[in-house]
Amino acid sequence: MRDQLSQLVDFATWPNITVRVLPFNRGAYPGMGSPFDLLGFPEAHNDDIAYVENLRHGLLLEEPATVATYRTYFAGLCEAALDEGDSIQLIAHAAR
Repeated sequence: MRDQLSQLVDFATWPNITVRVLPFNRGAYPGMGSPFDLLGFPEAHNDDIAYVENLRHGLLLEEPATVATYRTYFAGLCEAALDEGDSIQLIAHAAR
């Protein structure tokens, strides 16, 4: 696991990757227990979508109000998570 944690620290230096840690001691958080992905596209004709996966299948959610709900959940996750610097310090400490 040390190698995996070290790789995360390395990935965090890439310009297109952000690594944030949400520690257990932060308690409950938005979207808990329901993993999702937000997909955004630079082209104006392509709307953002949310992707939700469960045990049997995945769903692409395109309704703007639904996608907005997932954006709100994501913002809550970012608020609850450690910032990038503290996240990397925590991961590097665990790797040592």
